[in-house]
Amino acid sequence: MLVLMQCVGEAIAAKGCRGLVEWVPGGGFLFDVANEAIRRMRDRSRADQLRDEVLKAATASFEDAKQAAERVAREVAGNAPLDERLALEMYLTQIPGSVRQSLKRVDDPSGKSVPANFALNEATDLLKRLPARPAHFRPGAALPGKPGWELVELLGTGGFGEVWLARNPALSALKGAVKFGLDPQARDRLLRHEGSLVNRVMEQGKHPHVVSLLDAHLEGDAPWLMYEFVPGGDLTGLILTWQSLPAAERETLATAALSTLASAVGHFHRLTPPLVHRDLKPANILVQAGKSESHSGLTRSSSPMTLPLMVADFGIGGVAAAAALEVSRRSSTGAMMSQLIGSHTPLYASPQQQAGSPPDPRDDVHALGVIGFQMLTGKLDATLGADYAKTLRRLGISEPLIELLGDCGAHDPDNRPRDATELAERLAVQALTEAVEVVEVPVESRVQRTKSKWDERDREDRPRRRPRLAEPPPKPRWNSACLTALAVVLFLVGGAGYLIYSAISWIKTRPSFPDPRQDEAKVEKQFSFNGVPGRPAYVAYTPDGRRLLTVSEDATVRLWNAEDGKPIATMAIGETGVRPAFNRNASRMASITPENKIQLWDTVAGQEIRAQLDGFNEKPTVLAFTADDQWLLSGGENGNVMAWEYGKPSEPVSLVDMKGAPTHAGPVGAIAVDPKGRFVATAARSGQVKVWKPQAKGEWPLHATILDAVDRPVLAFFGDGRLVVASADGKCRSWSADRNAEFTSSGDKAGTLTKLAICPDNRHVAVTDVSAALFMWDATGNGSLSPIKDAAKVNAVAFAPSGKIFVTGSDDGIVRFSDMFFKNVRVKGTAHKAPVQTLAFNPVGDRLVSVDADGTVVVWAVPPEFKHGLGEPAEAP
Repeated sequence: MLVLMQCVGEAIAAKGCRGLVEWVPGGGFLFDVANEAIRRMRDRSRADQLRDEVLKAATASFEDAKQAAERVAREVAGNAPLDERLALEMYLTQIPGSVRQSLKRVDDPSGKSVPANFALNEATDLLKRLPARPAHFRPGAALPGKPGWELVELLGTGGFGEVWLARNPALSALKGAVKFGLDPQARDRLLRHEGSLVNRVMEQGKHPHVVSLLDAHLEGDAPWLMYEFVPGGDLTGLILTWQSLPAAERETLATAALSTLASAVGHFHRLTPPLVHRDLKPANILVQAGKSESHSGLTRSSSPMTLPLMVADFGIGGVAAAAALEVSRRSSTGAMMSQLIGSHTPLYASPQQQAGSPPDPRDDVHALGVIGFQMLTGKLDATLGADYAKTLRRLGISEPLIELLGDCGAHDPDNRPRDATELAERLAVQALTEAVEVVEVPVESRVQRTKSKWDERDREDRPRRRPRLAEPPPKPRWNSACLTALAVVLFLVGGAGYLIYSAISWIKTRPSFPDPRQDEAKVEKQFSFNGVPGRPAYVAYTPDGRRLLTVSEDATVRLWNAEDGKPIATMAIGETGVRPAFNRNASRMASITPENKIQLWDTVAGQEIRAQLDGFNEKPTVLAFTADDQWLLSGGENGNVMAWEYGKPSEPVSLVDMKGAPTHAGPVGAIAVDPKGRFVATAARSGQVKVWKPQAKGEWPLHATILDAVDRPVLAFFGDGRLVVASADGKCRSWSADRNAEFTSSGDKAGTLTKLAICPDNRHVAVTDVSAALFMWDATGNGSLSPIKDAAKVNAVAFAPSGKIFVTGSDDGIVRFSDMFFKNVRVKGTAHKAPVQTLAFNPVGDRLVSVDADGTVVVWAVPPEFKHGLGEPAEAP
């Protein structure tokens, strides 16, 4: 245990203990720590010794962990400020509890043993064992608002806050899992909006397959809910265990589990009004200890069974899911990897939930469909994609179940079962149908069985009775006039209702794009500094929010301290024609040298990290990292796109079609990457757009050629995987990469479109044309581009992480803040004396940076008028 703590402590000290004190949710800090710690552990210990280290941590007492943490904190951070050293000590003390939590499974609910297939080879393996963030409380602390109770052990952290095991020392049998609402947004939503929901959940009493809500304390800075403590693993471990079973048994178990969950959740869906969980996932489905037998002897024709599963987090599912979805929108992939497999909320959220629509029972049905797919395949990082049916057919899953899961995961909620109860009913009908077997028995056998019950004489004298079938009721007779009149009435009423509903929906959802004449206030800058020589081309915050990164047209990349503007590093990349590419946490950069070679950089140290990449025999035009940072893509003047596997000396892979032709017939103009890592889109300047589907084995098969004959396309992916294409004909088009079909297309009120920005709400797109006019487009409808009036030419536009604010930078040097949905008001910043060239929000969304043509950098605080746009509801009019 000591070696494990030392390596983690040294990694944190190397990264900066201040990162624990100034923790930014969703940042890349923890991923970098795990990378460095696993490297140090491999240098010091063998693989079997690493296993022993984890086992010692899992079995360590709180006192042993506390003493070891104090020792390591003194050794690695003895000269650090007191608050940083205490933060490090508290974090290291959490490690044994976090290790036990990660090792809990069906065969060991205590988590104090290491499974046979345990591995600690990659940073992600260690990431699963580390606390997700520093704890707010210490073991032994009193439970606020409940005298006599104390906190025993940290069970986990998440979007809602922290989960602790609490007990009453005087009555050891009294214990519960306490969930603290520590995140400010989650706490506010719980106190203001979810209090009545919590009361309704408590009023329902105990359900055999729902973890009971025992108590609640919705006051103070740390409100909490106490749930029944279920000492066992969760569905994640059970799913992994099932993968060793034959497909038929796995289908039986998955169907039974899905039926159990649907029945439990459906009970709440049928209340008036319905209660929706909104955060169903394997990590929130617990297995009762001692009742998780494998059921390996069951087959499809077995009688229905009920698995010992319990749904957790009823009452706060919507709060936790909303927080997790918000973090996922602004987080790097590396930060997301710090979440345990099977607990990543966006995998299970329906498109409507991700877009912020009101709760609907069909959101839970969507999540249950994804869970069912994961139970059958064992892929805990997968969702119901376009090829889900092919995957299940290869496993031998029955067609009715494949069809039912497809209905659950339908993009249109009207195509899903209306609630979980209907899903349970359909599963029951399916099980009953599969259990009925028609067996042909020879006549001789039937006679022999009959003689064994009575002799031949008795059989002949026995009266033969046939069951009397009830006669069907007479059908009502309708004449043609009645039917015609009824049809006309229904048509008129239904049409009128649809028009009214459509009008109300449009009024509620349309963005209230402001007019510049309604400017009411000015925003003051936080600070500014000069020092970006050359015309700036790009500015961004790093995912931890602590650094600013600028790219200038003088082929120089600079890093700055985001708090005071002090320079950190300068990198001369040597080529101005191709914008450099950055990985998910901006720690790595790829650029083009004057010799048209690809150079890799360490942006933290500000220096080159390896020799130039070879194998690309044409002038590069565009660079991009894939969403998982596994590949670096380069497009060139001859139309080729090649992929290098990052960190490995292998030869590049060419993206070619079925006939082996080049990626495109002309120069490559753009590369877009799906944030979920499923697709990559490439575009030729001549207009051809292709979508590729990278495979784990390093293969890049062509998925679709989706667009032709549209000059100079600009590409970007929504967070939900839809591809948006803006082009020279003045139109925007939204494509579904999953279904290979065009969703929507805008009108052509604009000129040639040159820039495109995606709103985090997965709905709106901002585009500018060659005249620097700004337009907004709703990608969920078929409307035209809506012009946004501005006093000058718009050079840059940025959306806040909340998706409710957009900001423009214009030729007149003014930065304008606009709220899209709640208040028709704008404020402006006037610190620039030259045209504003580029903008960027920080990951949290409370600061904005802008850079003008003279190289002046200004950092702004988001105005109070838009505070509700960061997660707080707007005040009622």
